Amino acid sequence: MTSRLAKVTAAIVAILAIALAFTPGAAFAQSTGTGGGAGGTTAPGAPAAQPSHGREIDLPIGGPLEGFEEEEPEPDPPDEDDPPQIYDEDIPTRSESLIYVIDISGSMGWDYSTFPGLDGQPMSGHKLDRAKVELRRSINALTDEWKFNIIAFDCYMYRWRGTRQQATPQNKTAAAGWINSLQPQGATGTGPAVALGLQERDNLTIALLSDGAPNCVGDYYASIPEHRQIIRGANAQRATIHTFGIGAYGEFERFLRDVAADSGGRYYPVN
Repeated sequence: MTSRLAKVTAAIVAILAIALAFTPGAAFAQSTGTGGGAGGTTAPGAPAAQPSHGREIDLPIGGPLEGFEEEEPEPDPPDEDDPPQIYDEDIPTRSESLIYVIDISGSMGWDYSTFPGLDGQPMSGHKLDRAKVELRRSINALTDEWKFNIIAFDCYMYRWRGTRQQATPQNKTAAAGWINSLQPQGATGTGPAVALGLQERDNLTIALLSDGAPNCVGDYYASIPEHRQIIRGANAQRATIHTFGIGAYGEFERFLRDVAADSGGRYYPVN
C-alpha cells in the first residue's frame, strides 16, 4: 500500500511539473526577472524589463506599418561624467577646468580637406577651419559645472576672456562667435601663449592645438628650445599640457611631444 501511494504521489508531482512548465505566467516570470543586469531592479508597478538576449525574436515579421514614421531621437545632453574631447580624443583632466590654446599662424591656413561639421555633414576648409569646428564641438559638450577659456596666438596672444568662464549656454554662444572670427596670420609664438594660460594657477589642464614649431616672441625671433623653456618655467602649478599636432612632422612634432612629456601630458597626432 505504501509503495502504491509513493508511485501515485510521484506521478502527481511529475504532472504538476509539466503543467507549470507550460503555464504562460510562469514562463514569463522566469524570462523577465527583477535582479541586476543592464537595467537594474524593476520598480513596483513598472513594466518588467525584457532580457537583453533574444530581443530580435520580438521583431515583427514583414514590412513596416503603413503611415508610421519613427521619431528622430533627440541628442543626449552632455554627461557630467564624460571627459572633454577634441578631434574625437578624450582629454584627461584633473578638475572641471580647461584652457584651450590654439595656433592661428599663417600655416594654419594651408591644406584644404573635408571634415565633419558641427551638424555631422561634410564641409571643406583649411587646418584652422577644422580646428575651429573641433574647438566649438569640444566647448559645446562641456556641462555647466566646467570653466574654460581660449587663447589664440600667432606672434602675439589673443585671449577670449580675462579669466575662465562657466560653460553656460550664453558663454558657449559668445565663445563660438569669437572662435569664428579667428583668421590665419603671422608666425608662431607658442611659448608665451601657453605661459599666459598657465597664469591661472588653479587651472590644471591645457589643450594646445598647433601645426608647427615656434619661432617668435612678439617682434623677436626665439628658438624651439627657448619656447620650451618658457613653458616649463611658467608651469609652477605643474599643470598637465596635452598637445595636438595638426599635420605636424619632424622638429615640429618633436617640440609638441616634448611639451606634453614635460608636463605629464599626452601628444595626439591629427591628420
